[in-house]
Amino acid sequence: MLAPLVTDPSSLRHGHEPLFLKTPASLDHTLTMPASAEPNSGSTPTTASDNDDTAWSRDVWLLLAARFVRMSAFGSSSLVLALFLSALGQTPVQVGRFLTLTLIGDFLLSLLLTFVADSVLGRRNTLRLGALSMLLSGLVFATTTNVDYLLPAAIFGVISPSGGEIGPFRAVEQSILATLVDKQHRPALFGWYVVTGAYAASLATGLGGLLNRFVQGGSKESSMVYYRGVFVWYALMGLIKLLLSLSLSQRCEAATFRNAPSPSASSQSQTEASERDPLLPGSNTSATTEHEEQGFSHARFTLLCSLFAIDSLGSGMASQTLTSWFLSRKFNAELASLGGILSLALLVSATSNLFSARLANRLGLVPTMVFTHLPANIFLAMTPLPSSLGLTSAMIVARAATSSMDQAPRSAFLSAFVPDHQRTRVLGLVNTVQTLAQSAGPSLTGWFADMGSMGWAFHMAGLLKIGYDLGLLAAFSAVN
Repeated sequence: MLAPLVTDPSSLRHGHEPLFLKTPASLDHTLTMPASAEPNSGSTPTTASDNDDTAWSRDVWLLLAARFVRMSAFGSSSLVLALFLSALGQTPVQVGRFLTLTLIGDFLLSLLLTFVADSVLGRRNTLRLGALSMLLSGLVFATTTNVDYLLPAAIFGVISPSGGEIGPFRAVEQSILATLVDKQHRPALFGWYVVTGAYAASLATGLGGLLNRFVQGGSKESSMVYYRGVFVWYALMGLIKLLLSLSLSQRCEAATFRNAPSPSASSQSQTEASERDPLLPGSNTSATTEHEEQGFSHARFTLLCSLFAIDSLGSGMASQTLTSWFLSRKFNAELASLGGILSLALLVSATSNLFSARLANRLGLVPTMVFTHLPANIFLAMTPLPSSLGLTSAMIVARAATSSMDQAPRSAFLSAFVPDHQRTRVLGLVNTVQTLAQSAGPSLTGWFADMGSMGWAFHMAGLLKIGYDLGLLAAFSAVN
């Protein structure tokens, strides 16, 4: 006879600290507590349940470690990518076109892999293919300076031109995490997911700039040696991520993929299903799915994707790579200084994300997304105005203070309305829409740079992102 599954909400009452305000360690401890330890639970813990909880905590930590490794690679490469292409003799327009084509390739790869992740490949295999693409792309960039080879490697592989997330990773990982935790716990977990990536990118960017200070000899040849070393590191991180992906358990797969019966077990599965159905006439899963689908129509989803596209276009025009390039062109800043500035900005951004879950609890998801994002975009629009590197750097750090505090609430907002069996595809579609819109940004910034007015790209980027904030508040402020 099947033991009943008991979910006791007592931890949210009687003065206990809300689960979504706990650290990952305490969150893991709370969620994996045996049923017998819960007051008045009346259920008996089983070995199978304990084993499942152990697998859950291990998978979560593996996913967080994979994100740390991946974002350290993205952070290190984004600092030098535009400078590397410029050192190869590429014009500003050509640099912008290269970065745009890179994002288009990432868009196609993400769209393909996320749409087959749950039904054909499996989520774990999708992450493994993405990690393998990172490894191969890094090796190509580390071993050749021929743009005819670099461009296909960037288009068909995984190279981050912005320092932010690209490829199928985020959609698949967030889909897995949303499956493994209840909705009320997602803001905190997604917050730590964002913080982990931000700290990794900050650390890699800062160490990259510091290392350049010691190895830089001032010549083009020494610069190229340094750039190649960065891409060797990128390839190594791809290999480590591949190994982490190989360690994930079966619990990470979608239910339809994980529970697909073999032909020999088909009749047995049907018999077991018929025996279980009368015992579970109204499961919590069905109720949750029905609740999560309420209020989210195709029209509203289309509107939301349109707003995300506007925001992503602005992000593409003022990415970390382009910001580094802008400071280098305007102030002739050294790479070591650029690394320190951008690393500090990422560190401030990562620290601010620690408070996003608490704000989302008090203000709501959409107000938190807007009221933290809007000040950052005002600073972005003002970034080109100062005439000194110090003041411009202050603008960049001020923007970073709240620029990414919307990411965890945004992930929780999307996950709350999407049923589990559609979550990977829908989140993948959102990410590919964002990547496609972002891909136009570098070409526009390259065109402004070629005209001698690169600062206008940052003005326009800030205005676009401000428009996204106001549109999101007007259209979705009433959504709970």
